[in-house]
Amino acid sequence: MFHIKKYLPLTIVAFLLAAKVVVAEGYQIKLSLPKQKDTRIYLASYYGDRIFRIDSTETDAQGHATLAGDSTLDKGFYLLYLDKDHYFDFLVGNDQTFSISGGFQNGESQHFSGAPETEAFQEYQRFLAQQRKIQMNLQQEMQKYHSNADSAKQIRNRMMALNKQMQNYWDKQADKYKGTFYADFMHFMVIPRPGDIKVPASVSNPDSVKWVKEYAFRRDHFWDNFNFAQEGLIRTPLIKNRLDTYFDKVLIQNPDSIIGPAKKLIDKSKANENMFRFMADYVLTHSANSQVMGMDKVFVKIADAYFLNGKASWADSTMLAKIRDKVYVTRPNLIGNTAPELKLPNADGQYFSLHQVNAKYTILYFWEPDCNHCKEQTPVLYDKVYKELHPKGVEVYAVLTQPDEKADWQKFIDDHGLYDWINVWDPDMISNFHALYDVHSTPTLYILDKNKKIIAKRLDVTTAGDLLEKLLKYQK
Repeated sequence: MFHIKKYLPLTIVAFLLAAKVVVAEGYQIKLSLPKQKDTRIYLASYYGDRIFRIDSTETDAQGHATLAGDSTLDKGFYLLYLDKDHYFDFLVGNDQTFSISGGFQNGESQHFSGAPETEAFQEYQRFLAQQRKIQMNLQQEMQKYHSNADSAKQIRNRMMALNKQMQNYWDKQADKYKGTFYADFMHFMVIPRPGDIKVPASVSNPDSVKWVKEYAFRRDHFWDNFNFAQEGLIRTPLIKNRLDTYFDKVLIQNPDSIIGPAKKLIDKSKANENMFRFMADYVLTHSANSQVMGMDKVFVKIADAYFLNGKASWADSTMLAKIRDKVYVTRPNLIGNTAPELKLPNADGQYFSLHQVNAKYTILYFWEPDCNHCKEQTPVLYDKVYKELHPKGVEVYAVLTQPDEKADWQKFIDDHGLYDWINVWDPDMISNFHALYDVHSTPTLYILDKNKKIIAKRLDVTTAGDLLEKLLKYQK
């Protein structure tokens, strides 16, 4: 169950950022806040999960003031606030001449008049608060009676009835205010869910078949109730949460399972220019920041499809340059690619080809002797991973990343007995390994299969060892 306050950032620092609002008629919000006499009041707008200050005013000796502008406000969620502890939010739709009375203190309610959508949203807030209170009571009852099967079943039925009541509310409000931003918001609250999926009795693995069908439904219908032409929806805290849920929980966490749905989502958002920008920026940023290995493939595909081909009209030259640079150092080393060839010499000048390493699995390890993390991890890689797994078919191709550290490199190899590794360096820095493998920090570790295809990247030493153990076991 969605609750607005859950997604309110607690840091008001972001409020101090400025954001321009452009359209054409004007807005007027009259304030009557008796307890805020001679006080500066701020108006802020949501943009996803970010908040921007857009206006302010000073109340008089009676707590009266007016927020007004020559241009209409963009539809969306707004906040009126004093500071990080005193604020409330409201919806702005078509009617932008209205009044707000009440206060900011705990227990004080706000009253809105003059704008039907804004008033309806405030009523929804009150209804939602009541529903959440009932929900919390039911959860407490469940904890108390969870061991009693009959009582637990009754409580679950009440919870289901509560959810149904909530869904009916959304449906009725969407129908009542059809054609408005508020209706689109209410409609979006309803997440499509698969019905009772039937699997033929003749199927040998019914649970798997059912799961696949349910997954396909959630993947393909999650956004059915979202109006992509309604840009007001990007000015709510719900949209970021809903996107995170889709990309992190609904979709299978594999780049090839995400790229298609991501493109479909972005293409649908072309119904509105600002929606298109929001969705494309979200997917690009989300994939770039993902902690899931391999999601950089999503970043490259989205960058190619929407940003580096000129479709992202909002992206300036600085932004595009950063995207282009990141794609340049990411594309060659995507998981599933054949690892770029390296032919580098050891300390004695003998050259070794990465592609000619004869092993079931090759650990490609970029490191330097003066790196503190390398000092800790390199001996662990040798003693706990290499020595255990070398007899089973694992080799290490270790590259010194700093050519001016040759003496320290050789000393480290001697001190730790790393003679079994293929220890190489690039004294003239001509192999371009930094760009080919995006080596911007050390240590950087890749795992390659027998054909030198990249199967894992940027793992810590312990995780690499665990993965190789599983891979070798699976091969038996």
